[in-house]
Amino acid sequence: MTMHRAGRLAALCEANGMRVLGQCSDGPAAVEMILATQPDFVILDLHMPGMTGIEVIRRLRSAGCASKLMILSISREEKPVIDAYRAGADAYLLKDGPARHLLDAISFVRDGGSTFLRC
Repeated sequence: MTMHRAGRLAALCEANGMRVLGQCSDGPAAVEMILATQPDFVILDLHMPGMTGIEVIRRLRSAGCASKLMILSISREEKPVIDAYRAGADAYLLKDGPARHLLDAISFVRDGGSTFLRC
């Protein structure tokens, strides 16, 4: 996710009553930060330097992380969606969807639901 897009996402979340605890530029840093801060909700890019979002989820779940975990991706392929689900993701959304879909999905997942590949 580019910094411009990440900044817009952070602003959108904060405007809707969510506090952004941090942003990471690679998978290993994401694992470290998430385990240290134990946030309620995490949005991960599918493709990150160091390890994929799916690998991050596997590590977090094996460490007992209870955060809600969402993959945000441009990939419409079936395999990463299935892999994310099997790894323990709570959601998989497309980056090119409307911002409202992202906010709705965050609310739905925070309330205990799950959603995968919303077009």
